[in-house]
Amino acid sequence: MDLEDIAHALGATVIRETPSGRRWGSYCHHTRTIRLHPDLVALQRDYVLAHELGHHYYGHTGCDPRWEWEADVYAATMLIKRDEWSRATRIHERVEAVAVELSVLPKVVRIYYTHPKEARNVRQQEGYAGYYSRCE
Repeated sequence: MDLEDIAHALGATVIRETPSGRRWGSYCHHTRTIRLHPDLVALQRDYVLAHELGHHYYGHTGCDPRWEWEADVYAATMLIKRDEWSRATRIHERVEAVAVELSVLPKVVRIYYTHPKEARNVRQQEGYAGYYSRCE
């Protein structure tokens, strides 16, 4: 699954330039543009892109703690497949080891682990589930 292809298919443009402030990324609803810091390593880039895609998907237009949470859950769902999660958590007990196994940041593992019901609900929402299954 290539997240930039998904972004394009969902109508978002991804550019690599330093976002304002000290952020790794940002999303502008009016221009449908996702900005990714150019110095991010692959795991950071994937998380930030998936997170900003969450803002795009939900149509977030500003900064709200609830929206940040929704974007985080969306990102965790994009980056972790249920069968891979089951296998990784049977093999490993530590968050860091699961993260390495799944090639995601430890933060993503914590989000998915802490709120699996929300992560499943994101997948089941109309539109998202159908598109996601075509990308796996």
